[in-house]
Amino acid sequence: MELANAGKTVVHTTPEIGIRIDNTWKGGNTAGAVAQFTVLRWRHVGDGEADWQSLLVSCPVIRRDAGRDVEINVGIEVAAPHLRSILLWGSGCDGNHPLLTGSLPTAWESYNAGRGMRHWHTSAFDNSFNNTLAPVRYTITAGASSGVYSFHLRAHSRAFNPAGGDGGFDVDWHYNPIYNRRHPNIHIALVDG
Repeated sequence: MELANAGKTVVHTTPEIGIRIDNTWKGGNTAGAVAQFTVLRWRHVGDGEADWQSLLVSCPVIRRDAGRDVEINVGIEVAAPHLRSILLWGSGCDGNHPLLTGSLPTAWESYNAGRGMRHWHTSAFDNSFNNTLAPVRYTITAGASSGVYSFHLRAHSRAFNPAGGDGGFDVDWHYNPIYNRRHPNIHIALVDG
C-alpha cells in the first residue's frame, strides 16, 4: 500500500498487507448496529447507594433539592459489525452542562471540555462496549439552571462506500465518512423541588 500527501506524492510504502473487502449490505443507515442507554439514574451528591432513582422512564424528571449537586450514572451498550467510534456526552441549559466526574473506562478519553468521552476502535475485533455494570458518572452542579439536560450517544461504523458519493477526500487525503450509525438521545427535565 502506498500513502500519499495532498500533492499525490508517495510519502510511505508499506510491506504487502492483506485487505478484507466486506461487500455485505447491512440494510441502510442503522441495521447491524446497537447503541442504547442501559443505565440512567440520579441521586443528590452524598446520598447513599439505595437513593439512586431510575431515569429510564417516559418523561424523566429530576427533582433537585435547592443548593445540592446532582450526580447521574450513565451506562451504555454499543455493538456493530465494524465499530469505528463511540461518543457519549451531556448538554444542558444556559451553558451549564453535565460534567463527567467519574473515571473513564479503559481506552476512552475525555473530550468536549469534560462534557463527554470518546473511544476509537483499537483493533479489528474491537466491535462492542458495555458499561452497564460500571456506569460513568456525571455531575450537574447546584448552581446549574433548571431546564432540560440531555445525554447523547453516537456509534459509528467503519463501513464506507468505495464508489464515493460523499464529497470525496478532505485536505491531505483525509477520508472519514460515516455511512452506518446510531445516535440515541435522552432528555431529562431538571426542576428545583
